[in-house]
Amino acid sequence: MNRRIVRLVGRLVSVGLLSLSQAYAASGKVVRVSVIEPVPPPDPTFLTVAPISQSQIDLVWQDNGNNEDGTEIERCTGARAFCDANPASFAGIGQVVADVASYSDTGLDANTTYTYRVRAFNSAGYSGYSNTADAITPVLNSPAMPSDLTVVGALPSEVDLNWVDNSDNEDGFIIERCSPGESGCGDEEWEFHFIGAGVVDANTTTFTDREVTPSTMYEYRVKAFNAYGDSPYSNVVLFWTPPPPPPPAAPSNLSVIAVSTIQIDLTWTDNSDNEDGFWIYRCSGSSSICAHGDFGRIGEVGPNMTRYENTGLNPNTTYSYLVYAFNSGGSSSSNMAEATTFGPPSAFGWIWLGQTTRTMKRSSASSDVPALAAQISRCSPIRQPDRPRTGTPL
Repeated sequence: MNRRIVRLVGRLVSVGLLSLSQAYAASGKVVRVSVIEPVPPPDPTFLTVAPISQSQIDLVWQDNGNNEDGTEIERCTGARAFCDANPASFAGIGQVVADVASYSDTGLDANTTYTYRVRAFNSAGYSGYSNTADAITPVLNSPAMPSDLTVVGALPSEVDLNWVDNSDNEDGFIIERCSPGESGCGDEEWEFHFIGAGVVDANTTTFTDREVTPSTMYEYRVKAFNAYGDSPYSNVVLFWTPPPPPPPAAPSNLSVIAVSTIQIDLTWTDNSDNEDGFWIYRCSGSSSICAHGDFGRIGEVGPNMTRYENTGLNPNTTYSYLVYAFNSGGSSSSNMAEATTFGPPSAFGWIWLGQTTRTMKRSSASSDVPALAAQISRCSPIRQPDRPRTGTPL
């Protein structure tokens, strides 16, 4: 028989389209056939589940094979820890065909925890199970899950968030933050690493987190809430805060001048272009005493300011000052300067009393000598500064 026909017959037998007896009848001789036995598909991995509504949970996994006929989905009512300890509680709820790696489980009860696992199958049998994953359906009438959480802006100590509000019955939104560090936010205990970062009102879709530090990684998530319960969490977004800017250049030429018994004015030179403002520090005492510290902050002015008025001081008292330029990267100090407020006014002063003229006569019958005018004043415990003091004390 032609060898080409024999090879063709052998190929038909190997794929199951001809039996050995049919092949023999067709060829008139025994045909040697190599048949490859099928094997079960590899295990699916990375199963994740997410509640979509009070009655639906969606599943997604990674399909690692190219020889499966489909994938079987199993469900257990209860948390993952319970279901892992009681594998007999799982039951098949559906199948998908080959190369499909998602499934929507509908008709569920509200406020109920469900755990899932999947396995692939073909004519040779089943793969091993995937990991298990659980989710809880929202409480009836709780708000829908917010979505599309993103970071829209950031400073070294500030992160701006934005999300999509998918509900019309929320009372507000809870924003949670996690700094992974060494423990991580995505391990099996990740729920315990997130902490509240803030709460905003209904219909609000932005939040600024100012409780962060520069050059640090953070993860965020958001959920809506109302009197009936919380929505599922949004997606988790990861972000690194940028590094801090360099500290501003130190101000210089600090000068302080007493202008009254209760006020000292400060001026300085601004040598930086990146300060957020200036801090004013004061110490009661001379610069030699205050050089060892004991300064306290008494005020703050904005960027590009070079003047400050310190009022409410004590008379005849020496004060020392420092001015710091600052930003999120640090601060830098000016030179130290001191001044002494004016002393209090005297309790005594001269008061104008008036002027008198006395005529003196010669011993002879001559005319009067010119009158001698005298100005009279006295010292009194009452001061009258509004009357000019022009007389000479007697």
